[in-house]
Amino acid sequence: MTENQYIPDIFKKATLGTEVQTKNLEKRADQVIHDLTNTFLVGAKENISRLKELISVLQTQSQPAVAKKELYQTAHDLKGQGSVFGYNLITALGSDICKILQKNKILSNEELDIVEQDIADMALVLTFPPHTQNETLRHIQKRLDNKS
Repeated sequence: MTENQYIPDIFKKATLGTEVQTKNLEKRADQVIHDLTNTFLVGAKENISRLKELISVLQTQSQPAVAKKELYQTAHDLKGQGSVFGYNLITALGSDICKILQKNKILSNEELDIVEQDIADMALVLTFPPHTQNETLRHIQKRLDNKS
């Protein structure tokens, strides 16, 4: 994290007080956002682990509704949180999973494979810092774009 990278310029300009007070406020705000991002990452990794367990249940059993419902809710949670913390692909992958689950009462093997790939890609995305652009992430985005 670079100092003040998360604080919008308009906030910096609107902050009242001495320059020292402003710098202290900016540092505290950066620390809070940094801490929230770390909390998100820990939770996201736990949720992705849970998604892996749930997709395994759906692949090996007769697709119980409870596992499918939890899979949807966990993917939906990640979808809502990802872009807030700079992980737009987490949001896109979560959205893809949700769309597949909403559309189909019983998932085909192909659909299960796509969901499994989305989950694996989520785990990969989290290995990079937020807002990263590289060939791996562009490949994931291209795969999603080609599905649309």
